Amino acid sequence: DEYKLFAFVKDITEEINAPFPKRIYLSPGIDATVFYDTNFLSIFLPISMNLKIGLGLVNSTNTSELKAILTRELAFYSKKNMGCGRYIYHVNSVIFHMLYDNDGYKRVVNKRFYLDCIVFGIRSIVNWFIKKIQWLMQQHYTVVNRNYVNLSREIAHHADAVAAVAAGSDNLRTSLLKMVPGDLCYAKLLEFYDNWINESIKTDNIFPQRRELMIRFAKDNGLEWVKDEMVIGSIESFNTTPRRVSIKNQWASHPDLAERIVLVMEMDVVKSVDHSSAWGLFGTPVVLQKEMTAKVYERIEFDNEPTAIDTETFCERIDAYFATQKFDARYKGYFDAHDLFEFDAEAECRNVVAADDEVRLSDLDKMLNKEIVGYTKMVKGLLDDIVLLKGIWLKGFDVKTFDYNGYKKKVEDAMVTHREIIDELKTYTNTMMETDKSLFRFFYSKALEKGIHQSLISDYKGYIETVKQHLADTQLIDEMFDVIKPFYAEKVTIKQAIALGEEVKRKEGEVKERLALLIRTPAYKNFIKPGMR
Repeated sequence: DEYKLFAFVKDITEEINAPFPKRIYLSPGIDATVFYDTNFLSIFLPISMNLKIGLGLVNSTNTSELKAILTRELAFYSKKNMGCGRYIYHVNSVIFHMLYDNDGYKRVVNKRFYLDCIVFGIRSIVNWFIKKIQWLMQQHYTVVNRNYVNLSREIAHHADAVAAVAAGSDNLRTSLLKMVPGDLCYAKLLEFYDNWINESIKTDNIFPQRRELMIRFAKDNGLEWVKDEMVIGSIESFNTTPRRVSIKNQWASHPDLAERIVLVMEMDVVKSVDHSSAWGLFGTPVVLQKEMTAKVYERIEFDNEPTAIDTETFCERIDAYFATQKFDARYKGYFDAHDLFEFDAEAECRNVVAADDEVRLSDLDKMLNKEIVGYTKMVKGLLDDIVLLKGIWLKGFDVKTFDYNGYKKKVEDAMVTHREIIDELKTYTNTMMETDKSLFRFFYSKALEKGIHQSLISDYKGYIETVKQHLADTQLIDEMFDVIKPFYAEKVTIKQAIALGEEVKRKEGEVKERLALLIRTPAYKNFIKPGMR
């Protein structure tokens, strides 16, 4: 029925010399991918590919951007020299399963030789030899697989290049960038409606509501919204955390987004932009959107007959929610990723006098200048770098080098770099500590004028205790996960399983005790829903 879409895809396949998909599937997500039904014979026999288009992607892009994304996916199969990727993928999968996913053999051997003690001994010897042979082959496979992922990255770069030539470098760049907020907003939309299931609230059409979330995302991140499109200058346009330390994932089969965008823009292929909505490729988009929304709700059960809310009601609900999750705009995001430091509030305010006409909110603006606000992100990035460096020198990553401020360093340098970053972190945190004290004195002078200064002191102390308790709760949950992790990530003996089970019970008791206290605490009453109890 969607003849426009089929013609659109057909034009792309002819332009890049790719086969037309056997089937075109639609999904609600923010992606597009080419796939095929595989089996062992796929190594030797040609098979037709299928194309899946996420309507979330259609909802986020214009026609030129959608062309860029679809061209890239179809480019993986555009020429014979690209077709080798399919063969290599299948062979690599077969080898992997032979070496790592061979529990079937063990079950057969154990079942056949379970009753015979003599054969049991022979089986143990045979199993020992097989494990040693597998270990040796696994070491060789590691080298082979590293070459495989390198080839995969080159194929991915080639697909990007084909898409850039066909659709234009900038169209591919903007489409790739839009997928980031598109994915985040879709996840947030599902989170909202998941929380509203208990209220028996649903929607008939998720797509215009998801677009409303993207509009709010653009506003919160200082992005323009022009002619019903999000305008993203670069990947730095998002509120990303600056990082000093990075390691290259040698096992990643695809290059990261920043690397892809740099290479695409270096090609500098200029093409015209069709700003029309990608929904124009569908005959009855609203009908299709509602059908896909119904698919999303297909397996969801409501206690009562659900009420479908329109986009206006949805916006009212999410705006009310976001209002409770944001600090006053005059803080400029200073507290978004920063908790107040602990200090002696009474001592800091001992000589503070009540605010007069000279103490204005303009003073707040001076205290929270752009440099100071930027420190919060710098500190978060440095803390993440410290964790990464610790993992590097403890051999938690299979790497020989890492990048620091754009320079390549050896693993042996990780500890020294760690100390350098800690020293830098202290400089930032000391400055932020003084800023916190200045802010507190500022508001204390305002509170003195109104006679509520003691309440401010009390609230601050309560806040500090809450932060400490949060950190303790986080540590408790992390310890609980560490205890149960071996059950999922390792092979344990019966004796080890019994010991771990006892430890789980002990930790479970601590968690239950903490949860019971939370339920009884009046301060958390409004945050604990009936279903959560």
